Amino acid sequence: MFPSYKIIHTKLVNSYLLKAKQGYLLIDTGYPNQYQNFLAKLRSENISLSDIKYLLLTHHHNDHSGFAQKILSENKAELIVHEQALPFLRSGSNEKNCYSFNWLVKLLRSSIDKLGWTKYQPLVLKDKLHIIREEKSEYLRSLGIEATILYTPGHTQDSISIILSDNKAIVGDLVMPLWGDSILPLFIQDLDTLYVSWQKLLDNNVKEILPTHGKSIKSSRLKEALIKK
Repeated sequence: MFPSYKIIHTKLVNSYLLKAKQGYLLIDTGYPNQYQNFLAKLRSENISLSDIKYLLLTHHHNDHSGFAQKILSENKAELIVHEQALPFLRSGSNEKNCYSFNWLVKLLRSSIDKLGWTKYQPLVLKDKLHIIREEKSEYLRSLGIEATILYTPGHTQDSISIILSDNKAIVGDLVMPLWGDSILPLFIQDLDTLYVSWQKLLDNNVKEILPTHGKSIKSSRLKEALIKK
């Protein structure tokens, strides 16, 4: 049976809810100032905060972890993250080791950092924590979710994707189809590694990509981009 998912859209961010044996798994949060908006969107889906039993972060950036600590402290949800996310989550800050092909991002980068726009509430990591260390994890199946976690670095070193049993993949910022033909994310840690992760999705028979920013795309866009690189 295919896992059903719901999209909870807050400012510029798609978060995803997957049904588990008990409650829901939330994939990514949103920006720190979007918590109340997120709660309102949950209520509109007839879902309460207490229904969220698990929180998976595709990576540590502030638009994915912005109000993660609020969910963990108010709801006692279990956190699922890659091990390389831990130091950034504890500090509540984005890594600095990345670059962009976008001229506007390059222009604003220093201002964004100085204004603290990449900061968020640091996470207090306690007992309810599952750390992903392997290339591929079947942990979600133990929660009643027919999906696989795949390690897909490139945008960040801690990036993970979730491959659903209907061959769709929730990928965080591994792709960002926001303008024109480009599907590159605004920030990249290592471009060659990013391309390897795109190929991993194709090798795992992914047919549709569900990003955090922008609309879903077909995997053929990945194939075309890899040919042109």
